[in-house]
Amino acid sequence: MRRATPALLLAALATAPLTAQESRPSLVELSAIAKARAARQRPAQEQALAPYLGDLSLAFKDNEAFLLGRIQEVAKLGDGIAPVLLENMVPKDDSDAARNLAANCARVLEQMDPADYVDALLELAQARSETARSWALHLLGQSRSSHAALALANQLDGLKGRDLVAAIDALRQLGDRSAAPSVVQHVQVADRRLREAALRYLAQSRNPAVRATMLRQLPMETEPDMMLRYAAYLEGAVQADAEAADVLLLLIATERLDQDQKVQVVRALSVVAPKGHAGTMRALKGVVDRGDTTALGRQAALVLRDLGDRSGLQTLFTNLNKQVRERRRESGPYIARAEAYMALAAWEDATRDLRDAIEHSRQGSTLTYLYLQIAVCEAKRGRIPYVLKSLQDGRPSLAQIQEEAARHPEFQKALESDALRKYLEARSGERGR
Repeated sequence: MRRATPALLLAALATAPLTAQESRPSLVELSAIAKARAARQRPAQEQALAPYLGDLSLAFKDNEAFLLGRIQEVAKLGDGIAPVLLENMVPKDDSDAARNLAANCARVLEQMDPADYVDALLELAQARSETARSWALHLLGQSRSSHAALALANQLDGLKGRDLVAAIDALRQLGDRSAAPSVVQHVQVADRRLREAALRYLAQSRNPAVRATMLRQLPMETEPDMMLRYAAYLEGAVQADAEAADVLLLLIATERLDQDQKVQVVRALSVVAPKGHAGTMRALKGVVDRGDTTALGRQAALVLRDLGDRSGLQTLFTNLNKQVRERRRESGPYIARAEAYMALAAWEDATRDLRDAIEHSRQGSTLTYLYLQIAVCEAKRGRIPYVLKSLQDGRPSLAQIQEEAARHPEFQKALESDALRKYLEARSGERGR
């Protein structure tokens, strides 16, 4: 039998009330009481978990469906087995079975509430076992505990390698912002996993305290997805910042980003660039003036408007109208103009173009997309019967419907109406939803 840790002994003590004789004990007495009670409870805990140990020693990736069921069964045994689960997170040897048991015990705790075991998990996060440390940090990230966030932030400078990556990920999941000055030191390291973890944390934390370092490091980044993390950070951390806008414009000029990625950068400029910022206005007008009517051109025109120049929208619609005239029997020009109207909240105009696109489209997936966008437009206009009709005509999957609902609150509200709720309930049993 392995010796219980102090944190686990105190956890065991907390589960039972003190008697009158035990009131106001000294620290030494408290420790003795904890050990005694843990010892009394231990046989029952081990007996409850014993039937599952063999199954929990299997590899998760090879037995996922089976183990998910068993893990849920173990979780239903209740908090009383938590001390044994926590101790099993430290593999007893180097065998695959011991490591599997450690990982699956952690998965059981994940199904329970990691917030109840923060102190024990913080202790395990400093264990000699890499398996124990890794899973403890993972569970701490899901604990929603400010105490866990503070402890991890204080430990961050002493960590390295996988532990450092896991700790930064945990802090991001906990919504921490305080560790940004420590995390930003890792945005230009060679270790890609660490660099990515740092940038993901910083993009979410939006802590303006590290602005200067981020602006200095962004021009040295070479990977597209990392560049976008910088853009996301600046979009959330600064406003009307000419220096930050100048740095973001480097991403518009680079050939490393594709069109869709540059759309994200242009969107960030709507927040980062000050109104009338010369460099931004010049770059975005260049995109629109060369006749770009893709998502990039549409976003550039919208940001120009936000920064005080409506000429970009005029040029965009001149180009879109020309494409519709020249290619009347193709769906593409109608779709592009409809999406521009939707970006301007011109729902009636967008619906008209979407219906014209349907007349010139034969591809099933395109038709589904068009009817779904009509449903969104009609929801914006509060026309519930037309929303229902569009969904019935287009038959988008339930997953596609929910994806659009997440983007458009009015569409989500329409789905909660009686007519649409009945429609969705009738389709709830579909495969591949």
